[in-house]
Amino acid sequence: MIISAFAWLLAAALLLLLAGAAYSVLLAGACPEIVRSNEICHVTTPDLWKLRVCRFRKPGSRGEPVLFVHGLNANQNNFLNPAGVNGNLVEFLKARGYDCWTVDLRTTHTAQPAPGRSVHDATVDDYAAYDIPAVLEHICRVTGWDRVHYVGHSLGGFLLYAYDLHTGGRRLASAVTMGSPVDFARANDLVPPPLKRLVEIAPWTAGELLRLGLPLARRFSRFVQFLPVNAANLPGDMNLRDFYTMLDDPSRGVHRQIFGWADAGEVVMYRGRLRFSERLPHLNTPLMAVFARLDPFINSAEGRALFDRIEMEDKKLLLCGRDAGCAIDYSHCDLAFGVNAAAEVFGPVAEWIAAHPITPRPAFADLPPEEPAPEPEPEPEPEQATEEELPEAVPAPGAEDVTDADASATPEEEAAPDPPKKAPAKRKAAPRRKAAPAESAPDGETEKAEEGVQE
Repeated sequence: MIISAFAWLLAAALLLLLAGAAYSVLLAGACPEIVRSNEICHVTTPDLWKLRVCRFRKPGSRGEPVLFVHGLNANQNNFLNPAGVNGNLVEFLKARGYDCWTVDLRTTHTAQPAPGRSVHDATVDDYAAYDIPAVLEHICRVTGWDRVHYVGHSLGGFLLYAYDLHTGGRRLASAVTMGSPVDFARANDLVPPPLKRLVEIAPWTAGELLRLGLPLARRFSRFVQFLPVNAANLPGDMNLRDFYTMLDDPSRGVHRQIFGWADAGEVVMYRGRLRFSERLPHLNTPLMAVFARLDPFINSAEGRALFDRIEMEDKKLLLCGRDAGCAIDYSHCDLAFGVNAAAEVFGPVAEWIAAHPITPRPAFADLPPEEPAPEPEPEPEPEQATEEELPEAVPAPGAEDVTDADASATPEEEAAPDPPKKAPAKRKAAPRRKAAPAESAPDGETEKAEEGVQE
């Protein structure tokens, strides 16, 4: 009887697993990724990883470049969904003439690991030491601009802090961070221990369970609590595909490092050479820091305290909540796509970037936009000549009798230029007929043959 019960449980588990797999396949087929850029390349990092980078600009645009860096367990669609000029920050800035670039970091599904490496070997240090510098150098090399504006959401903004403190921000003209913490002390409180364990043992399973639960997000508000999103701040035209395509599987190495920082209570990078608590006040890049009132990772009050620690004067704080004049309280993710984000977030970001133009400006920057090359008009097909209009083909005298002496002509004789030929006179073509041999042709025929050769 015990064996029978075990068999039933095993059969039920297998059926549930098959049903889940079928559901996963159907959901993936219903939510394909749509890349809205025709300029896609793969940037190779110094440690030989290949990262997908997409470019968004108006035709012929020579605007200043802006790099967008996504957050944890996400990809470049973090900044691209939903579509529309007022739907996402990339298209908002593209419409204003900026040359926008998005990147998929090395733990995303589009990344190509170096030989012998895996996405689960990657760490946050790899993002900051290899991925960000490689992409910045690529953008400067391709565009001709010496520096780049940087926009980072969540962990993407944290990487801005790490890059600036490690390099002095030498490739950065300005920066915007959105909901970006500088420590991860609350990570252990926000992630239940079973989910934490699942992320470390089976990262793909954890990511797939999150994606499979997305269809329930709008119907069950309690599920949304597992996602740092204010459901009241979701645009009406934002659909399931928008959320599905912006999520990526967690990386074992990245999460272990973050959970380790949470346990230690301190962020230490670059093999101990960078301690955030000591170096954060010394940021160099002009910074606009955006924080949300309902953000579980770093709320408005905590964001203000972080902002006050930064010593440089060229900085700005933007708080997104009703108490700061917004129509709706923002949470962590909807900073990038809230209902009124175009006016309350995107507009101030564009103003901040415009207030920090890249100097010196390259010579081509002030030229008018390039006009797209017009498509060549198809050439008219030549009219087919009739039999009467075809010129008479007259063989050259003696062309059929090539002697050995002619074949053995010296190179000087072969290279001698032919005397200029007189342009043929216009005349009506004679009907085709077989030419008589030169030695037996009457005088009139011979003269006609010679005339044909001269023509």
